[in-house]
Amino acid sequence: MNILIVGSGRGIGKTLAERCIQRGHRVGVGLLHFDEEKRQTWESKSPGNVLALHTDGRNQETLRQAAKVISERFGEINVVIYNAGVLCDGDRVNSIVHTDLDELHIMLEVNAVGILSCFQSVYPYMSRHDGKGKFIAVTAGGGTFYKEDPIFPAYTISKTAANKIVHVLKNQVKDVEVLAVHPGRVNTDMGRTTYQIELDESIDGLQQIVENPVCSKGWFIDYKGESLPI
Repeated sequence: MNILIVGSGRGIGKTLAERCIQRGHRVGVGLLHFDEEKRQTWESKSPGNVLALHTDGRNQETLRQAAKVISERFGEINVVIYNAGVLCDGDRVNSIVHTDLDELHIMLEVNAVGILSCFQSVYPYMSRHDGKGKFIAVTAGGGTFYKEDPIFPAYTISKTAANKIVHVLKNQVKDVEVLAVHPGRVNTDMGRTTYQIELDESIDGLQQIVENPVCSKGWFIDYKGESLPI
């Protein structure tokens, strides 16, 4: 398959990209912090099958250019994973009353608006004629009204917005499968303070979602493919 992963610099995105490369897929590795050394390092993992590209969830032109380059090199894009995400430092300690609004804007831009920006950018290049194109937005279980979670208030607001964007896309776009996926609370730099599972467990589940039809009828699922309440 031809796969684009936006947000591959570390943690879930990096490990998932490495797994997809190991399994023989052609992978576009989207990096926020991009330089020639990183490009060579990634592309040497599987010459001819890996493209390292600059992608920024707050800059749609980088997403459009990445999609265009991957399509020109590999052909139609089968799967896109939008994994770009940010949890600002202030949100780890502040209540919603003291939330830094600049930080809230950044998290909304990257975690939520970036999903729509990415979808608009990749949609013209995705596999649509056979119904096998898949767009996966990595969101969070905290982005639900069902669960009262007092931690990271601005982050959870951004993830709730992200889930709604996916919901609208799911209802209006019928020729690409659109999913919001909660990867679990993973032991990564971002999630280490509240983690519940190790990275490999999450990646094992995400790999199955990437490569196989999703058994669940829901659009908001966890890394095991099980439906989550919104």
